[in-house]
Amino acid sequence: MKFNAHGPEGLVNRKPPGQPSKLTDTHRAALQAIVEQGPIPAIHGVVRWRLIDLIQWVWEEFRISIAKQTLSRELRAMNFRKLSARPRHHAKNEAAVAAFKKISPPVWRSLRKPRPAASPSRSGSPMRRGSGRRTRSPAAGPNAARARQPRRTKGQPRPTSSGPSVRLRARARAWFCPAAPQRA
Repeated sequence: MKFNAHGPEGLVNRKPPGQPSKLTDTHRAALQAIVEQGPIPAIHGVVRWRLIDLIQWVWEEFRISIAKQTLSRELRAMNFRKLSARPRHHAKNEAAVAAFKKISPPVWRSLRKPRPAASPSRSGSPMRRGSGRRTRSPAAGPNAARARQPRRTKGQPRPTSSGPSVRLRARARAWFCPAAPQRA
């Protein structure tokens, strides 16, 4: 039927038209204006726009019910991204903030002890002197003959296991030993 109606170009797959958009150009212009203006906390009850807040605003303004995913797609088409700035109070006084900050006098800064210079390491982060670990044993390398020998103790070496564990091992051997005489 497509070939008969449109010829060979009718056989090319096309995107189906789908459902028409719920938002018109006037709705999009109003939505763009409200997003660029930003919310007023006393009026809108929020400090930054979220999708659910904009859905509520569209419903209150135009009585249009729209899904979260659809509104997100519409906002992306208008070149808006999901970026949220830190919320700021609309009546913030910059002079009061600057007066409240504690600034240390320059005398305190000069009393600080200077930090020792850090030696650069291979990883790129600074390293203090003497904090590197030795990776080879002292008995390795050309100085092996001169390395300190371990201390030797006098007498026979002491057993490393305790008496109760020796008795338990002896009992276990007797239990599993097949040569033990059996009672009749």
